[in-house]
Amino acid sequence: MGRYFMFVTMFVTMVALLGAALSAAINYNSSKSNTGNIALAYPSTVTAAQAAAVLSEIEKSGKAPTETTVRSILTAKGIKQGGFKVIIEQKDNKTTILLLADPADEKAARAAAAKITTSRSNTQHNQLE
Repeated sequence: MGRYFMFVTMFVTMVALLGAALSAAINYNSSKSNTGNIALAYPSTVTAAQAAAVLSEIEKSGKAPTETTVRSILTAKGIKQGGFKVIIEQKDNKTTILLLADPADEKAARAAAAKITTSRSNTQHNQLE
């Protein structure tokens, strides 16, 4: 009986620790450019100010962003890229840029980018877990 109790206790503890680890997932935020034509979804390791600066630089270039361009702007704005995966999609004169800290987070980043509305505000920030 003692071994059974110890096994159940260990199992419950492991499940609780796993749940805590999963709830610590990276949050994704999103911002849109001044024109509203570019949306950027980024992990919580990037600040809102850094994201706004990245969007401003991309808009200033007047060209469709490439991964190389985005990466150079990230470096110039002091964003440590580490293992960021950059996904750029263009559709109907709109560009969506996803900065992924983990490729498995693509769904969360897309959901954050999709939450951006078309209101006239300068930059919108949305947080999604």
